[in-house]
Amino acid sequence: MKRIISVFVIISLMICLMPSCGKKKEYPVTINGVEITSAPTKIVSLSPSFTDIIFLLGYESLLVGISDRCDYEEAKTLTRCGTSSSPEVDIIIALGTNLVLADRELPPDAVKRLNASDVLVLSLNNATNHSELKELYTNIGSALGGKVTGSAHGRNVATILLDTLDDIGRTAFGATEYKTVLYMDDLDGKKIATGDTFLGYVFNCCNINNAADSCTDWQFDKEFIAIADPDVIFCKKGIGYDLRRSTQFANIKAIKSRDVYEIDEMWLEKQGSTLISLAKFIVESTYPEVDTPYIPPIEDTIEKDEQELIEEQQN
Repeated sequence: MKRIISVFVIISLMICLMPSCGKKKEYPVTINGVEITSAPTKIVSLSPSFTDIIFLLGYESLLVGISDRCDYEEAKTLTRCGTSSSPEVDIIIALGTNLVLADRELPPDAVKRLNASDVLVLSLNNATNHSELKELYTNIGSALGGKVTGSAHGRNVATILLDTLDDIGRTAFGATEYKTVLYMDDLDGKKIATGDTFLGYVFNCCNINNAADSCTDWQFDKEFIAIADPDVIFCKKGIGYDLRRSTQFANIKAIKSRDVYEIDEMWLEKQGSTLISLAKFIVESTYPEVDTPYIPPIEDTIEKDEQELIEEQQN
């Protein structure tokens, strides 16, 4: 991901142009009870989603290690450091890491050993809705860029991301028929993306009716699948072929029309620029008759937005 001017450099310039803000201390910053006393110089991300976000925020130069599960193309040469449930503590320490970002609590003994080597561990929850996404970006921005610069940058990028999702969702208004969809994580319909899941939130952003929107915690009575009769079914990668030939759900519209589309599980987990690709795929699969307008890469939009902020300060 090449840029003429990195977002991080632009934000730094903004601070130089705003003396009143520049006087404020960036650190220490406390997030989820963890005090970060100075700007991290070497970080490890044990969450594929957080790696996605770090790249979108423009802090990728700080990354020295990633999760074993991470498939982010531009991070593939970085050192693998295990997972949140099983971190490679010795490797993390050997990399000279200042901060570890994880999407769940690390084992207590791992945290103890890392802290003893002056490695901070910050655990954050993945978002499930609009406000949580902004909070997540603000927290990661604060941790990596400071409570003034980084926090503002995180909020700004989250706003641009959400605005882009809205732009994609508005394309659905051109459809001739409002369609109902369902995401199935298994062949039996025992695990369905409900309204409180992040995928359920993405369906709403895309102006698509999620048949399981009123349910929670991935629990949806499979008997209701036939009643909901979704027009389109999205499913976990690897089960689409069998689902299209299902006898259990043979009378559902989506099965009859073969409108069954697989989604890579990693797409469902990431909440950075990959989220834009997911939304586009959902809308284009659900409403193939709609001409999706060109939406510039979100990285370009972020850079343009930050440049405009600088120009405003100069004028």
